[in-house]
Amino acid sequence: PSTYVYNEYQKLELYKRISSIESKDEMEDMTDELIDRFGEPSRSVQNLLFIAMLRMEAHKAFVTDIVQRPEEIVFTLFERAAIDASGIPAVIEKNKPYVTFTADAKHPAFHYFYKKNSRIKPKDLPDLVMTFVKELQGLALNQKSEN
Repeated sequence: PSTYVYNEYQKLELYKRISSIESKDEMEDMTDELIDRFGEPSRSVQNLLFIAMLRMEAHKAFVTDIVQRPEEIVFTLFERAAIDASGIPAVIEKNKPYVTFTADAKHPAFHYFYKKNSRIKPKDLPDLVMTFVKELQGLALNQKSEN
């Protein structure tokens, strides 16, 4: 917001830098820089940083799109994602009865029916999404070879 970063040029430069973050270290460095230059980040700045971190984590899991719908959150995978498909049933079983998988050739996706779980409150959704994305990283073949 303009109350946090007054200069429009600086704001655009920061948006570009935040959107190009590729590691947790870069995220921590950016957060430290924001605090040093502008003070404690506002809620909207924290949300922007969270989205950048989520985008980075989703990329590792071959997730190309995350969409919240009224009853569910859809995690769409890259159509040629290098994942261990044999691990999909385990992800579904672990999150039963809230998760399903659609194997559409162009848009394979996990569907997380969060409304079915009365313990999940709206404020919990960001953590749920991040946790599930990190769980999906376990399916990525490149992640398995690094472990």
